[in-house]
Amino acid sequence: MCRMFAYYGFSSQRVKELFECLKKSASNDVYYPKPHEDGWGFILLTKDKLIHYRDVNPIFFVDDFPLNLKDEEMMIIVHARQASDKKLVSSFFSHPYLETNEKYIFYLAHNGSVDKEKIAKELNIESNYLVDSELLLKYLVQRENYDKIKEYTKSSLNIILLKIKRENREAELSFMNYYNEEYIKTKNVNEKYYVMFYSNKNGNAVFSSTLAHYCGEGKEVEKGKMIELGKMFIR
Repeated sequence: MCRMFAYYGFSSQRVKELFECLKKSASNDVYYPKPHEDGWGFILLTKDKLIHYRDVNPIFFVDDFPLNLKDEEMMIIVHARQASDKKLVSSFFSHPYLETNEKYIFYLAHNGSVDKEKIAKELNIESNYLVDSELLLKYLVQRENYDKIKEYTKSSLNIILLKIKRENREAELSFMNYYNEEYIKTKNVNEKYYVMFYSNKNGNAVFSSTLAHYCGEGKEVEKGKMIELGKMFIR
């Protein structure tokens, strides 16, 4: 269970606005009864910088965004976690997760749960000390099958993915909003919790439903489709 947002644009103020909405969402989620207090993290990409930060403390302990942002072309993913397995809470379990191969560098933030035992079995990986979202990213890196992975989804496959192509250093930020309505009903969770929203205010942003509540904006995104949020080239 997590709250998150992604942004592509040039406005540092817009990122700070979304960050404040995320802090409120993590502290008091109007669609979920527990705080998202099991760590947080972000990936920030500009023409000249790539900063990957992960913290075990709650995001609502932070006064302000921990970097002095400038108005420049940027991509950012910020994620606050509420872990289902409290044994797997540490700074290195906080999203976004990182994987690489010979062609790309990948960063993933995920809200929801997938069947990590089935994914681990398919990938022939030991899963005891891995979070399901880590296995999800490993699967997407090796298989890149966004439709197949829906079959392994328990609650939701709300994902934000940043891919950086090694060859030409092009970065692509994309997202997908997908959730298993029947499974959610069995868990008695408000379906609105899993809806994602989009806004083009001062750039392009996608965010969890509780941020839409606190920011007072956004349009519900199409369900089950991988959608591009932005592209840029880095040095």
